[in-house]
Amino acid sequence: MAFGEFKSLSSQFRFSKISAKDYYVGVERLVGIDSSEKLMPLLCAALPVEEKRVEFGKIIAIAEKIRARRRAAAAAEEAKRAEERAAARAAAEAQAQADAQRRTAEAEAKRAAEAEAAAKRAAAEQQRNEQAAEDPLVAKRRAEAEAAVAARDAELQRQRQAQEAARRAEEEAAEHKLRLRKFYSIVNESKVSEVDNIFAKHGPAVWGKLVRKYGGTKHVDTVYQVTQGMPNVVLPPRPGTAGAADTAAAPAPTVEEAKAATVTPSTGNAIDPALESHHHEGPRVR
Repeated sequence: MAFGEFKSLSSQFRFSKISAKDYYVGVERLVGIDSSEKLMPLLCAALPVEEKRVEFGKIIAIAEKIRARRRAAAAAEEAKRAEERAAARAAAEAQAQADAQRRTAEAEAKRAAEAEAAAKRAAAEQQRNEQAAEDPLVAKRRAEAEAAVAARDAELQRQRQAQEAARRAEEEAAEHKLRLRKFYSIVNESKVSEVDNIFAKHGPAVWGKLVRKYGGTKHVDTVYQVTQGMPNVVLPPRPGTAGAADTAAAPAPTVEEAKAATVTPSTGNAIDPALESHHHEGPRVR
């Protein structure tokens, strides 16, 4: 400690040139905070004037309170950190315990699964051995039963396929009739009520016959319009297109080809040859 500076501070305080607070701060700066706590009461007791001792004692008491609050705050902070460290250790221990329990459970589940798989393999092996050693008559009866089940399943599958084919045929027929009604509502309304009979007689081939009947008239375009987008409807190229010119230039079909063309793809029934072309005599699609 700089004794000269300390002596100067003490003299100034005794002669009221500085306050008790300034004297305390100055001495604390010279001796340090740790040493001031023990030194200050001694300095107070050494003051010759009672008034100065009382004044300086009040400052010491205030400083003591401040230090007490700081120590309490530091202790509380340390206690808080200790609690946090304890909580962290407890959480780590709990996590480690949980991990250990999880690993134990996983190991037990693995052993159980392996045991179950081994039991299944043993049961399957036993079943194979029993089947290999069973009576030939029992094996024959089992084979017959399995064959009967397979036949039944095949028949059910065939029935479902037949039902599906019938349903599709019915939907296609309904679509054809719907478009035929649309066609006749434009060309000949008196035929709208006869659509069911017309389609029953000619089937999907009716559209090709209508093209041949109305070829060269404005109504042939109506045939192409109402059948646009219909699947399984194949018509000759529209008149006036390149395809139509190619068709016109194609050689005439042979007798066998003409006969084959008179069978509808959907029913397989022979079509009246008189309906195949508007050049033939006999009844035609109206």
